[in-house]
Amino acid sequence: MDWITTLRAQQADFIERLKSGCLLYCDKEGQHSELTVISGDRLERLRHFCWQMAEKYKKTSSVRDVFINNLKGKLGEEVVKDRLGKLVTEIDYEKKLSGDGKVDFTLNCNPSVGIQVKARHGSIDTVKWWISKEEIDKNTILVCILIQESVNEAQPKYNLVSAGFLPTSMIDITNGTASLGIDALLYISGLHSYISSLNSPKDKVLLADNKIAKDKIEYEQNEHKKDINIKYIQHQTINLIIDYFLLGNLCLEQDDYQGALINYNQVLQLNPNIADAYLVRAFTRCQLGDIQGAKGDFEQAILINPVDAQLYLNRGKFHYNIGNINNAIEDYNQCIKIDNHNFYAFFMRGKIYHEIGNKKAAIEDYTQSLIINIKSAEAYFNRGLLYYQTRDTQKAIEDFTQAINIDNNKIEAYFWRGIARYDRRIDKGAIIDFTQVIKLDPNQASAYVRRGIVFDEIREYEKAIEDFDSALIINPNFAEAYENRGATYRQLGHMPYTIRDLQKAANFYDKQGKDEAYQRVLDMLRQVYELQNFL
Repeated sequence: MDWITTLRAQQADFIERLKSGCLLYCDKEGQHSELTVISGDRLERLRHFCWQMAEKYKKTSSVRDVFINNLKGKLGEEVVKDRLGKLVTEIDYEKKLSGDGKVDFTLNCNPSVGIQVKARHGSIDTVKWWISKEEIDKNTILVCILIQESVNEAQPKYNLVSAGFLPTSMIDITNGTASLGIDALLYISGLHSYISSLNSPKDKVLLADNKIAKDKIEYEQNEHKKDINIKYIQHQTINLIIDYFLLGNLCLEQDDYQGALINYNQVLQLNPNIADAYLVRAFTRCQLGDIQGAKGDFEQAILINPVDAQLYLNRGKFHYNIGNINNAIEDYNQCIKIDNHNFYAFFMRGKIYHEIGNKKAAIEDYTQSLIINIKSAEAYFNRGLLYYQTRDTQKAIEDFTQAINIDNNKIEAYFWRGIARYDRRIDKGAIIDFTQVIKLDPNQASAYVRRGIVFDEIREYEKAIEDFDSALIINPNFAEAYENRGATYRQLGHMPYTIRDLQKAANFYDKQGKDEAYQRVLDMLRQVYELQNFL
């Protein structure tokens, strides 16, 4: 029985154990293990790198797609590095513009031997790993990793299965790519032995023979001049498309929107079926004020790829920005239908529901977005505002606190927590929050007024007047500051100052068209005048 037959038999047994969840596990680097677990600080480092990549390409690609695709790749590479240890080169964490050259690792003892790693999430029966002809030509070994959890921003741990490996010389290519199921792979424990064999003279001869055989087949397939010319033209066209795309992206990064538009037009002339080209051209047209053109590009991108959640997400942003609220909601609905773990779709739909007054639906969407991403200060803050508006001040305080824990410079969270604490008579806490707002931004006149109101409530009148004075230095037309300072002077019995401030407050409210506040201050003035007459 040869080594391939043995590894195929072991693979069949491994697949049955995988279905029942009985896997071999060893956490020591360089040792055989069917399972690798990545979590904690190690996972955070991977996420940090992937977010950097997403930020780098955010103008041309969906941030979430770039993040997830990079995370899948790096999770797979981490598994291979764990299992092969010093046999292979280090994982490459450079943020290269042109990618990794289709080679993930090489052998330290033989740099001509390349290893390509493919990581996929899916069920055992249906998952496929795809590899291109270029990757096969550049690599000697393919290693396949099965990610058991759905890859997203909030996943706390990944259980990664070494699904198997295959020498690239054993892979058959059809139309430039090959698709492999788990049963087509060899059992992963044979990988060390196979790598060792690549250093023997006999195997080097075998590799050379395989290369000659491949070259012969390729030559025979291209022996007709017509076929060669067609492939050459196709190759040149692909290169032109890539060049124009990169030039468009470069123009976009430099805010040269007209130049970007010209280059994306060239891409679509060469191939009118590239959804991503329509997407970036839509963004470019938005920057140039061509709203109708942008709308058409979004529609065309979705016609080409109607199951891409990110296309609906981007069109939803577009509709929201131009005020088409109902269309934006429909796009976010469709995005969520395709991808129910999309944080931004739930967050934006919640924001829209908030703006149109559907508080219940908004709270539900913000809650769902926080299930996906518990580190969103903005989602906690927005939900806190809704809880405050619906009179649930305790939940509002809890959400504002969560937002502050995530972002301790979030001024608006301190401000609104101060208001909510004041409503619940947590006076000391309210003073602390308004003081923090002033510390972060000394020009926040509203924070001085709010703190002054609390000081007035606890009868620290001099401190209250100092805060109202500070607010009026920042904004001399602040009617609310005059109103509250007048009320504090009234508590102190300084009626001339009271009348002066209340009159100023009434004048400013009247000019600002705030009728309710204007009437409130007039009533206060009448009460003061009546008291003066009585005295």
